[in-house]
Amino acid sequence: MKKLLRVERLYSLGNYKNIKIVSELSEIPQEVLDNEKYMELLEFSLLLDTESSFHKYMKLLEDTEKYNSLDQARESIAELRSSNYDNIINLIKNGDTENEKGE
Repeated sequence: MKKLLRVERLYSLGNYKNIKIVSELSEIPQEVLDNEKYMELLEFSLLLDTESSFHKYMKLLEDTEKYNSLDQARESIAELRSSNYDNIINLIKNGDTENEKGE
């Protein structure tokens, strides 16, 4: 059995305006579904994807000088995404993540 994993976020833009951002993975194999570590990392990746998309959207709408903090947030999210993807690759290749090796 394969499953869909989906993260849906509703962001307020003010003045009764909202934006819904969805990130999803489909066709997740059963062996991944059965592994809690895989699922936690995948879910976190989807959450970071929605956050990253929202910040990119806001960056398009607003003057970049006014929202320098969005640049910092976007960079931080990009680093987290990269680190999380590295953890997924480490988990696939080695059966554990870097964080676990240090603990």
